[in-house]
Amino acid sequence: MTDTFKVPSLPSEEPKEDDTVTSSTVEKEETSHAPFVKPELPPTNFSAPVRHKNLHYTVPESSTIPPIEYTLEVLRNGSIIDYIALSRRPYAVFG
Repeated sequence: MTDTFKVPSLPSEEPKEDDTVTSSTVEKEETSHAPFVKPELPPTNFSAPVRHKNLHYTVPESSTIPPIEYTLEVLRNGSIIDYIALSRRPYAVFG
């Protein structure tokens, strides 16, 4: 059983005068476009913002270390890559 793929024939239609493109028309179209402007890069003296700021947080007297073990799971692409122990501190800051 050998099936051969049949290539469809192209429609035979004569081009209209409006459809024909001359080289002078192409040159005019190319020169009518605005020139490419390269985007500016940030200045070299750009400094990254400070990562951690001092919160000036005072721990309340009622704050204590939790009686049971608490951990925070760090996920990446749905997989646990690390655990952060939260039970050793009276408070934790996230964000």
